[in-house]
Amino acid sequence: MSCANAYPVSFFNTEGNWGAGAGQIGPGTTVHLCGTLTFNPGATGLTVYGSGTSGQPITILFEPGAVLQAPYFGGYSGAGGIYVNGYSYITIDGGSGGIIQNTANGTSLANQQSSDGIDLKNTSNVTVQNLVVRNIYVNAGSQPSRTDTAGQTTMDIELEGAVTNLVIANNTLTGSRMGINTNLSGNLNGLTVYDNSFSDHAWMASITSSSSGTMANVSIYGNSFTNWDNWQFPTATYHTDGIFLYMLGGNENAFTPQVYNNYFYGNLGDGNSTAYVYLATDLSGKPVNFSGMVYNNLFLSDAHTTYTGGPTPGFTPIVTNTTTGPHYIYNNTFVAPLQAGQAIFEQISGGVKLTLENNIFSGFCNALLDDGVATEDVVLSNNNVFYNQCSGGNQVITDSTGQMSLAAWQGHGFDLNSSSGNPNLSSGQLQPGSVAINIGANLTSLGVAALDIGAPAAYGVGGGCRTGGCTPRPISGPWTAGVYPYALTAVAPGGLAMTVR
Repeated sequence: MSCANAYPVSFFNTEGNWGAGAGQIGPGTTVHLCGTLTFNPGATGLTVYGSGTSGQPITILFEPGAVLQAPYFGGYSGAGGIYVNGYSYITIDGGSGGIIQNTANGTSLANQQSSDGIDLKNTSNVTVQNLVVRNIYVNAGSQPSRTDTAGQTTMDIELEGAVTNLVIANNTLTGSRMGINTNLSGNLNGLTVYDNSFSDHAWMASITSSSSGTMANVSIYGNSFTNWDNWQFPTATYHTDGIFLYMLGGNENAFTPQVYNNYFYGNLGDGNSTAYVYLATDLSGKPVNFSGMVYNNLFLSDAHTTYTGGPTPGFTPIVTNTTTGPHYIYNNTFVAPLQAGQAIFEQISGGVKLTLENNIFSGFCNALLDDGVATEDVVLSNNNVFYNQCSGGNQVITDSTGQMSLAAWQGHGFDLNSSSGNPNLSSGQLQPGSVAINIGANLTSLGVAALDIGAPAAYGVGGGCRTGGCTPRPISGPWTAGVYPYALTAVAPGGLAMTVR
């Protein structure tokens, strides 16, 4: 391959150049993108016209320095910087820093248009990796006076139709209303999102079913999520979330997503915020068998604001708005800076059943805020740490009966092996003397392999533990509560290293 002898873009975008013949783009072909490819406003950049095969995908590879750009790419349906409709076994690989970007779309810029970085429709076995997708919409909604609503239908990666076995890995997604968005009319079966960096979105990842379609095999792990500041206003148009998992109530299919080893930091802003992880269904339809697992995540909030006189910034880590379950909340660390709000908000009365084990809650008024009766909605809560709560004590629950301290909550049979002592955290990590050490239940018997391995010390992108640096939790004996297994490393005589649990 030589960029000096590159084909024109029109060769790629001509359907007759795709197939199994000599000189055509077909199974096993790698298409190298070279230099800066600039398209007209509203254009679709590259359109795929063929499929690879298992073991021989068609690869679109960005060479070093390659950029795909337009003032704004078309979007929201059937357009984007790269458009794949109806084809399978495609790998879109940014290589060592390939970029898809808009150059003039956003508040106070030349254009305010719908736009997609990548649009995948009716696809299977597609991988999007190693890309930077940026500035699809440069919004300026950090102040209450902001009125720009044009960014509502902008996203870095759009999923349409029916999608099977999609992998989104090791990308940097920044600057649009949604980092990942589904606009499905069919089933979603197999979505793996890992090791990505999400920032500057209203919704970092919005995964929503169609009215009759199923969603299965959804895993979101090892990602970092931050910076909602530019999407706070106007509140009637935007509200802020991290991962939005939403199953429409028109079907009764099981949905069992897993959200783990992710890092959420900053706060959701002073506008219309919901949660870092929002588990919801359309309550007007039939009940949905929605049972999520949220584990090994670090929720590290701060109290910064973008304007004075506003409300307390949003930092509710998890909101449930479902009527079935249970949802399983294991080995997470929740840190709030203001002794305000709640870590988990059950949004409807008589809602989902919750199982809470091995979590650390620090700095919230309530670990759980329940619109109904908490003692009926919690299946199991134990081996947790509740520290530095509001009202001069450790309020664990607020429900229809009012606030309950840990002692009162234990009177209902919950959290008998939990503590209100100091977890002694520094940036979410345990320090010597933490009460969280060895307070946790051993959950090896659940058979969830990723739960048995704690987060790496350098939390954030790469948190999926494929590159090392993660600590296995013990097969037998107690676990440590929170996201980090605790290991004290000492230097023995002679320079030998030993690890003491």
